[in-house]
Amino acid sequence: MSELNLEQDVRKDRILDAALKEFASKGYYKASTNAIVKEANVSKGLLFHYFQSKKVLFITIYRRSYEMILNEIFDHVNFSNRDVLWRLEVSTIERVNAHRKYELLTRFFITNEQINRDGIKEDIDIIKKEYVQKFYEKMFYDIDYYLFKEHLNLNDALQVIRYTIDRILADYEDKYNHVVDCANLERLSKHLHHYITFFKDAFYR
Repeated sequence: MSELNLEQDVRKDRILDAALKEFASKGYYKASTNAIVKEANVSKGLLFHYFQSKKVLFITIYRRSYEMILNEIFDHVNFSNRDVLWRLEVSTIERVNAHRKYELLTRFFITNEQINRDGIKEDIDIIKKEYVQKFYEKMFYDIDYYLFKEHLNLNDALQVIRYTIDRILADYEDKYNHVVDCANLERLSKHLHHYITFFKDAFYR
């Protein structure tokens, strides 16, 4: 990579970092591109050279934020263990831990969860759908089907498990507003483990 390209990448990263802070603290509609370029120490022309509009900048950050959370989860799951229930239990806890680790990303998601204009909600929904699809594709890849009871409809069983895990996590986030402390995490862990044990009794040999 040439020095020129390296410098461009550094400036682009500064823009993304500054924009994340601005969108996280003020939300999309109140965020100021003037404040972003001032924080990043770049010109507004350079910002719009990299990102054609404020919306493009916002969606870029939204997508990258989800990718960071997803990579954090995957890095902490040992996929050599092919027990899908074990994977889901560990990954759900790690999903919560990832939001605790990246507090600015979590604040960014919360501050901007009510966006419903300019076609942004539709773009966000697509990103969320892609994120969920990638997550479960990874969780369900190369699992040990022999663990399941014979003659069980595996697709139906996996769908029930998936729905339950998603519901548990959604209820947790609603109840505690994404606030993660040791007590809350322990409650989630116990609640989750209860259902994982139930599924093992119901679906495993």
